[in-house]
Amino acid sequence: MDTKKGIRQGRTKRGRAVAFILIACMLVVMLWAGFAALHRRPFAPFSETAAVYAGFAPTSSVGQVRQIEMDPDEPGALNIMAAAITAAGQPRSIVRLTHGYNMPMCMRIKHYKVEAIEYISGKDPGYRLQVTGHITQVDTNSPPPLIQAWRLTSPTGAKAIWLTRILRSADLSDTGVDVCDLPFPRVGIPDAPDWNPKGIGWETLRNPWRWFRLTLRSAWNSARCDLAVFLRLKQPPWASDEVLTMVASSDFSKDISDEMALVCELALIQQSILKQARDFRANRSDAKY
Repeated sequence: MDTKKGIRQGRTKRGRAVAFILIACMLVVMLWAGFAALHRRPFAPFSETAAVYAGFAPTSSVGQVRQIEMDPDEPGALNIMAAAITAAGQPRSIVRLTHGYNMPMCMRIKHYKVEAIEYISGKDPGYRLQVTGHITQVDTNSPPPLIQAWRLTSPTGAKAIWLTRILRSADLSDTGVDVCDLPFPRVGIPDAPDWNPKGIGWETLRNPWRWFRLTLRSAWNSARCDLAVFLRLKQPPWASDEVLTMVASSDFSKDISDEMALVCELALIQQSILKQARDFRANRSDAKY
């Protein structure tokens, strides 16, 4: 009798333990679903859009400028303005004005190698002055220009130089903010940029491991490599509407013969386009009032 009673008590304890575990799991799932629902809200639309710079037609003494058309009606577009500058015998340069985002992190998640070029970042004051000596501030109250130079290497080994500069969206004045302090937007899947998750289908059954790997990669990239965002416990960071990132970049090339000269040239091109954008923005503001 004692043996049967002990067996019944053991089963009762195991049953209670299983019930407790199931209830605990259900509570965890309910809490997770609640937090996920709280953070499943759309991003606020940008007030700075391509429409603000409609009609802006920059010029350059370096080469021919071709305006890259932006969609003014796309609410989530990061790029506000973009222009390509081409000169005979020189790599093409592109100057983009985007909502404030962390360019180095955005490119690293796309499998690009991103290295800071120290001699433009303040390690070599002489060269920094050589580049920034041609740069004037909007007013004496704004911080000095912080121009950060980056060496990007693509997965195929091609290199390019990118310059970043963080500006206030209201008047395009310098902020002195480090681009690495900004959030970065959602990016695609580096090893399959054209892949789009469509659920389980015939192609999925043919290669389930690839489908699982790309689905997981897409979700992780969409979460900006943040575990809390991945678990939907907080909303992912998005690009800033208060500050803008101006990016000047060269075309990717297997050989960059004179890196320092290219950095200096890009800085001058960036400054020229920025000056024209500031004048355009000021004239547009005056016309409104």
